[in-house]
Amino acid sequence: SRGGWGFECEKGGCDEAKGGRMAEKPVEDTLGLTAADMGAKDGESELVAISAGQIRSALLTQPLTLCSVVPFGLINAYGCGTGSRLIWSQFGWGALGWYVALLLRLPVIGIAKALNLKPQTLQLCAVLASGPCEETVRALALWAWPGHHDFVSAFSLGLGWASIEAVFTVVQGLAMIHLLGKNDDKALEARRKMIEFLGRDTAQDSPLWAPLERLSANMGHIWFSLAARLHPAVAVPIALLHSCVNWGTVSSVARHGIARAEMGLFAFSLSAFVAVFFATRPTL
Repeated sequence: SRGGWGFECEKGGCDEAKGGRMAEKPVEDTLGLTAADMGAKDGESELVAISAGQIRSALLTQPLTLCSVVPFGLINAYGCGTGSRLIWSQFGWGALGWYVALLLRLPVIGIAKALNLKPQTLQLCAVLASGPCEETVRALALWAWPGHHDFVSAFSLGLGWASIEAVFTVVQGLAMIHLLGKNDDKALEARRKMIEFLGRDTAQDSPLWAPLERLSANMGHIWFSLAARLHPAVAVPIALLHSCVNWGTVSSVARHGIARAEMGLFAFSLSAFVAVFFATRPTL
């Protein structure tokens, strides 16, 4: 994930950070921790402590992140055409497709690790693999069986895809928040690996960016699905665009800050979603 405390970390690209991974700084009721308290090593920059208030704020944003799919459920119910309903089988295929695409990405990351690539290069590999892996699976889910690429089926597939990713993001976020309270060597080392991988300390970002990023990602998964239903070959340019959007957002966070990056991603996702939705929706 590019914002919201890095909850997703490009789904698999931060394997070292899991377990002790996803851990951030120790939680205290005050911010009076010293560099020694934080376990900072000689030559390393200090890790800024996280307050109990920050932890509470992060916890409060988790329901918002989870509920980010609700507006799209309402759009499916009332905006997709006369008599349209959520097709639960396609919703389920969307959830399964997201998981399969996640598994497909793991060998790419494993090879990158085996080559002892730099953390930034490893991150690039994880991000660039997202488009081909996800869009190949999405195209198969829409076109492998006849009659599964109509508008409502594609919308249901995209909604299932977005929903399972939102659940995954919340579960991963809660695990990370739990680890934030640990002030042990394993937790601190995991945090340093996260910073090395991402190139920045995401723990100091406002957790409110996480729900906004989920909205952007949800719109992306749905409009990608709506576009992919038009023809199997559309998966190729969509895969390229998907990876470019992901990497562009990661790069924008580093260059322009998380606020501009997340607002830019939201503006792009909203524009694309509205355009593809109305261009491909059946006449009411």
